[in-house]
Amino acid sequence: MEYLEKNLEKLRKYRKYFYEKLIDIMQKGDLKYDRFNILTTRDGDKTIEIAVGNERHRLNSLYSPKKEAERWADKYKFNNINTSVVMFGIANGVFARAILDKLKKDAVFFLVEPDLSLFVYCLKNFDMRDIISDARVHFFVDTINYEDIYFSFLNTITEVMLPNQIVCTYPEMDRIYGDKAQNFMEIIKNCYSVQVSLGIDFNNVYEKTIYNTFKNLHFIKESNYLTEFIGKISDDVPIIIVSAGPSLDKNIDDLKKAEKKAFIVATDTAVKILIAHDVPYDVIITKDVKKSSIHLKDERCHDHPMIADICSKNSILEENKGHKIWNNTSNFMCRLYAKYGLKYTSCMLGMSVATDAFTMAELIGAKRIILIGQDLAYAGEYSHAGSVANHSYDNINGIYEIEGIYGDKVKARGDWVDMIHWFEAEIAKVRDDIDVIDATEGGAKIQGTRIMKLSEAIELYCKKKFDFQEVLNQMQPTFSEDMYEKLREDLYNMKKELSDIYSCSEEGIKAADDMLLLLDGQETQQADIKLGEKAEIVKKNMKFIEEQLVYEIINDYMETKIKSALKINMLGDDRTENAKFSCELSKEAFNAAIETVDYAMPILQEALESI
Repeated sequence: MEYLEKNLEKLRKYRKYFYEKLIDIMQKGDLKYDRFNILTTRDGDKTIEIAVGNERHRLNSLYSPKKEAERWADKYKFNNINTSVVMFGIANGVFARAILDKLKKDAVFFLVEPDLSLFVYCLKNFDMRDIISDARVHFFVDTINYEDIYFSFLNTITEVMLPNQIVCTYPEMDRIYGDKAQNFMEIIKNCYSVQVSLGIDFNNVYEKTIYNTFKNLHFIKESNYLTEFIGKISDDVPIIIVSAGPSLDKNIDDLKKAEKKAFIVATDTAVKILIAHDVPYDVIITKDVKKSSIHLKDERCHDHPMIADICSKNSILEENKGHKIWNNTSNFMCRLYAKYGLKYTSCMLGMSVATDAFTMAELIGAKRIILIGQDLAYAGEYSHAGSVANHSYDNINGIYEIEGIYGDKVKARGDWVDMIHWFEAEIAKVRDDIDVIDATEGGAKIQGTRIMKLSEAIELYCKKKFDFQEVLNQMQPTFSEDMYEKLREDLYNMKKELSDIYSCSEEGIKAADDMLLLLDGQETQQADIKLGEKAEIVKKNMKFIEEQLVYEIINDYMETKIKSALKINMLGDDRTENAKFSCELSKEAFNAAIETVDYAMPILQEALESI
């Protein structure tokens, strides 16, 4: 019992929705702990013993659970980009912790617990606070949210992440909970099938990412980036984020009263609604590589400043003649700007343009954020303002009944539920520094916000004069003429980088082919030496490719081309066969690089003519 209160406090702080459901269940007193027993290990640690019929299953070594878990985790590869892990069984967290110690900061870790009683028993007897508060972890626990695994997996794990997907089981848990373990594997297989079938669309997304990024390079010359706006907006000026949920129709005209008294950020989908009601706004924010241009076709929005990603849809940025401000979500831009001593403060990549708007407001120092049109739920049949009823994503995301802003029940898609959880987690992190007001006047309840009518929020907090255009007028572009000339050289150098990647890949393929011949031949000391030399070429060339600036733009597209990588974590015990598979995988990676260069080079060449 010594840890329960501490663990629950972390759940309340970082996973409030999960916490509230858990507390409701615990208060009913239906949980059973009689088949669990704590054992003390020789190193002074603790483990759990579980009774199953006449058998007793111990979950960890009696010598050192931590060392056992570290050895177990060593068999997996965690150093790849886009690594994600799905693990069946949490228990005392010792194996999960061994994985977390090896995962990168941008990794995703799905932890699935098939027994709620075991989960609570471990909360009582083990310190789980580090795992609970880790942003990489997604919990799915029996009775609480176990049924959400499928849709959450689909919404989080993209096809490009599948090559580095690790699926594992807490040792012994698959034997103790056999039926649930089998069901878990069926869910994962079904998710794989869906994601691979969607692979063509992801491939198209990453093609567009390359295209848009190269085509948008010429905007850098006259642009700024978000870090430069830190401290530019007074603490007593609220930031109003306008989304296009169906409740926007209720209070959109009230927004007129906030003109020149708040920083009004219009998400791209909301712009046409604002124009239709003649409501002023300060800036447009857009992010998607394939965003429908119809939302921003009206010429009346073309002179507004625009916050965008470097990979945002190029045709939208071309039509917009306003000042460009780069959102801090690009590794490519981070590396590029860092070379000139510019701190491209990392902004957490969100799930939608609205979540990106929220992190933008956090980054520049907002003290009060007002959300409107942020329904994240259907209003009857309507999904968006303007009587739009879009149900095309219902089947893949699922429909859930959740708590509404006024305590009623509303229907929401699975991806919207994930966004609600995203907002709640983000708000919990900043609640001591930022006052978040939900003035949507409808839709789903977002825990951590203060619910208020928009008219009331404007009357209370929109009192100080603010003109965003004046802020822009006082700023110079990020790069002076001299600095931009040097930056142009870096951009031109990406053409050479692509050429080098091509020739480097050809050399890598030859080295991998030579390795395959050596592996099929007789084992000799001389063959081992040559094998080592060829392996070093493959390793060196892979490293060279990943070090190039242009790699930050093309890497996702490359990974979609490496289909056999889906088997990377299914290697057997035969070292020679494993080595052959690694050679084939290396060849496939190099071939993917060549194919990517063939696609990217003509786009870059054309784009360089405009910079």
